[in-house]
Amino acid sequence: MVYDDFIVAPADIDESTMSGERAKDYVLRVAVGKAKSIAERMNGAYVLGFDTVVAVGRRILRKALSEEEAFSQMTLLSGRRHRVYTGISIALPNGKIIKRVRDTVVVFKRISDMEKKEFVDSREWEGVAVYKSQGIAARFIKSINGLETNIQGLPVFDVYQMLCGAGVIKG
Repeated sequence: MVYDDFIVAPADIDESTMSGERAKDYVLRVAVGKAKSIAERMNGAYVLGFDTVVAVGRRILRKALSEEEAFSQMTLLSGRRHRVYTGISIALPNGKIIKRVRDTVVVFKRISDMEKKEFVDSREWEGVAVYKSQGIAARFIKSINGLETNIQGLPVFDVYQMLCGAGVIKG
């Protein structure tokens, strides 16, 4: 079965972090909120909601809003291990919600101030969860343990497995 009707629709939900909320709980809550918000408007549709963040320890890094913030995030990640979490939620036409969190461990090399400036000047950080693994930041990645598509923002393997498990597609 092939589906060729796709609509990209923004969900109007509060994406604020709750006090003490862990990254994996945050992304799952936001992903479910997005899917439910859109499903309410798209009666009878299959709705995919997802959200991705980078976490260093218990600190959640989200989309940088300025060059200074992007530089600061690269400084924090320099020479360190961090996790990329993606919450995935699929709202089914029957009202059921299936959900999952995927995490991937990434280790960055030490990043010089010049490299951070080049990264910031590239503007690749705009609109994404800190960096793109397939962009300039790829040269900072020392190792990856997990799915690279998760770092890119949509863990395709998980979405496929969830759709198969729900009977939406045959796997």
